Amino acid sequence: MRFAVFAIFLFFAAAAEADAPRVVVSTAPLHSVVSAVMKGAGEPDLLLPANVSPHDYRLKPSDMKKLSDADVVFWNGKMLEGFLPKALEAAQATGKSIPVMQGDGILLLKARPLRKGAESEETDPHFWLLPDNMGQAALIVAKALSRADSEHADLYLKNAERFKERMSALTKEIKDKFSGLRGDNFLFFHDAFLYFERTCGLKSLGAVEVGGSSAGAGRLMELRGRMAKAGKTCLFVSPQFSKNRISVLTEGLSVKVGEADPMGVGLKPGENFYTDLIHNLIQSIYGCLKEIE
Repeated sequence: MRFAVFAIFLFFAAAAEADAPRVVVSTAPLHSVVSAVMKGAGEPDLLLPANVSPHDYRLKPSDMKKLSDADVVFWNGKMLEGFLPKALEAAQATGKSIPVMQGDGILLLKARPLRKGAESEETDPHFWLLPDNMGQAALIVAKALSRADSEHADLYLKNAERFKERMSALTKEIKDKFSGLRGDNFLFFHDAFLYFERTCGLKSLGAVEVGGSSAGAGRLMELRGRMAKAGKTCLFVSPQFSKNRISVLTEGLSVKVGEADPMGVGLKPGENFYTDLIHNLIQSIYGCLKEIE
């Protein structure tokens, strides 16, 4: 009798899983949000591994098949994933794709200007490094999934609300952790962390690679001047990008080099991925800043 009951349970669990829409998500941070929202109904498929840059990824035939077979595709937006619009069109997936960056309630910041005192008209696409944005993304995802799968609409919305609460708690954790630190004594090699700086309440000295462009000799000298004035500084590099110009920037200065990974290389994809990513950033950035103060 127990076996029969267990078999019936497995049957209905499998049926619920099968009824869920086929969902593909472009990047691991966004995949984490979708995984949390879909919990109990199904699991989304991840398109890009975390160890690659979403700026210039080249899709494989297997990736194109994922897009073609999907019922819903969540991606960040063309400002980050410029390769995806044509791929979505080729896979006949444009009409079932959701660019989350363009959704209601997502805070978008202007990109960091190339020179101090200048103002950029471009949008910084690294919106996921603001936890409140990911809380809002969960609601966007829940609404889109509810349209594709009305039977699980209540589940999606409840999961999204829970995730949004987790993001509010994560924001408070970050603010509390960095409260009282000096700031203006660190910089990034790759410019992906403007949103995280906003959450921390700190302002960096800038970034070496801004807007996808490597710093020329003049900008390197400008950054070296800022670092020299700040005294002891932290320079954070990302594992997805080349580090071959670090010595040119740091030679003769008091600089501690640390790692800040915006994509979560090595972390297990899934609903806990995003909080693990942010906790790694907190540990790395706070640890270096605390050490040099």
